[in-house]
Amino acid sequence: MPFINPYNFARIPTAPMPKGRAEGWDKSTGLSGVLECSLINETPLFIPSADSSTGAKEFFTVVRYGPPAIPGTSLKGTFRSLAEAIAGGCSPFGDRGDDAELNRCRSIADLCPCCRLFGFMPVRASGADVMRGRVCISDAVAAGAKYPTQAVTLERFGNPKASHGPFYYTQDNIPRGRKLYWHHPAVDTIQKIPRQRPNAGQNDVVIKPLAPGAIFTFTVRYDGLSEDDLGLLLWTLTPGTLRRHKVGFGKGVGLGTTNVQVLSWRAVADPIAALTQYDQDEADTAPQGRIDIVKHGYTDSYARRLDVPAPDDRDLFQLPDHNLADLDALLTPQRFADQIRYPSFDWFRRFASRSLPTVEETMTGERLPDLRQ
Repeated sequence: MPFINPYNFARIPTAPMPKGRAEGWDKSTGLSGVLECSLINETPLFIPSADSSTGAKEFFTVVRYGPPAIPGTSLKGTFRSLAEAIAGGCSPFGDRGDDAELNRCRSIADLCPCCRLFGFMPVRASGADVMRGRVCISDAVAAGAKYPTQAVTLERFGNPKASHGPFYYTQDNIPRGRKLYWHHPAVDTIQKIPRQRPNAGQNDVVIKPLAPGAIFTFTVRYDGLSEDDLGLLLWTLTPGTLRRHKVGFGKGVGLGTTNVQVLSWRAVADPIAALTQYDQDEADTAPQGRIDIVKHGYTDSYARRLDVPAPDDRDLFQLPDHNLADLDALLTPQRFADQIRYPSFDWFRRFASRSLPTVEETMTGERLPDLRQ
């Protein structure tokens, strides 16, 4: 049966946000505050503990025997990747293509918005300036969730291999874009995780996933942001009512679909004093109106770069840029999720030069061929 590969790529935007100099922390001005957020896993979730090197892999906790948690570094990586896909940020790609083609940042004098938000470290230059990010994300803790104890054995699937050119690169040898995984909304219980085995073989992996419905809470602190950078951060955290993030292990088999919401928002007027004033300011516990104003402003700014009118509802992902169309499809759970599966090794041997259909082609019905065809 023809099928869909578990991942695809959001193309590089035609109108990336402009780069600019990052001011030092001693000269910080701009918008500062703290966002209290929730994250609910809508499919099983697994975040491996660093201690689970043998036997069944345990779920991550901040303290031993504590509640399930997600490291802030994992969340930061998830959000940064989406911000890069939206704004055309600093490229995470390898050596194919030069710095100019891939929009790679090289100096704090000329940083993309994602490096300004999340931090900058040069890829090649030793001794160059570095800059810590202006966004700090805490660990997310599910205080009311029971620690997962049900072990599940999964057929091992290999690590991502960017060396497979027909999937990762265009015919012109340019990276296809930012890699994201399709959502599997039907995987709404642990029992429905695909590729399970009754017994663990030598190459299989045993995990203890968390069942859907756990409520994690975490904090996002930001300091000295411009209005556009804050708008990008808010679109990244909450991309829309139906759009979801993917977090953790096993994204290709349906794990990790999560819904993030902002519960409260405290703004701080003085970014230098922000480090000590966060807990002194009154929080807005119904912040959606303020969030929409900032997000709509970012949509208007993006529309001006495209030289098109903004949509009436100011939905960023409805602007006519191909990266946003790709992201809209990849972030939204689709009805064809039952067609998603990994190609086998035999498939790659037979169809070694077969290109991966684009997101647009996938949405219009193009599929990878079945091995029996």
